[in-house]
Amino acid sequence: MNIRVFGAGSIGSLFAGKIAYKGYGVGVIGREPHVREINRRGLRIIEGQEEIITHFHASTNFTPEILTPEEAIFITTKAYDNEIFAQSMLGKISRETPIFILQNGMGNEKVFLNYFPKNPIFRAVTTEAAELVYPGIVNHVASGKTVFGVVEGKENGFSTKVQN
Repeated sequence: MNIRVFGAGSIGSLFAGKIAYKGYGVGVIGREPHVREINRRGLRIIEGQEEIITHFHASTNFTPEILTPEEAIFITTKAYDNEIFAQSMLGKISRETPIFILQNGMGNEKVFLNYFPKNPIFRAVTTEAAELVYPGIVNHVASGKTVFGVVEGKENGFSTKVQN
């Protein structure tokens, strides 16, 4: 499975790094200089006295050449960036591509429902805590639980894969 994470801040980087560490294909879209450091040295995740380093592609732009072959998109940006990211994704993802929204606040899925009415859309809530210490370095402050739910009316076969 390949996953693209929009928003390589503390939580987005933590999730991307953990997913990549498990062996899945990951790419992130974020801001400089964090993106530059991930591409240069990998992402370093500090967990108490332990640390892991994962390597994956990072970019500042969502371009078709970094989309191959997408299976899922995680949105971990600030909510005010949703409209920009949704517009940048138009025509670049299939109707089958699931979109997972992992953001603070309520109602953030409305933007994606408007732009991608056919796509499976999920909301996620997490109690994980992370801090972007320095470009390319994330401190996993507290482990928690993450729960995914299907946005009303968006049930499909992919839902079973996520829940299992």
